[in-house]
Amino acid sequence: MANAAGARFILPVHHQTFRLSFEPLREPIERFEAALGKTSERIALREIGETFVLPL
Repeated sequence: MANAAGARFILPVHHQTFRLSFEPLREPIERFEAALGKTSERIALREIGETFVLPL
C-alpha cells in the first residue's frame, strides 16, 4: 500500500505496544523489516520512544 501511494517512509503503528496474539512481541516489526528487504530504511520508527526527523 505504501508503495502504491508513493510513500517515501512508512510509520508502523501499535507494534510492541500491547499483545494481540501469541506471537513474540517483536515479531511483527521483524517480519516487516524482512519483507522490505533492502529498503527497510523506509521504516520511520522501529523502537518505542524513538524519534524520527523527516529529511528534507
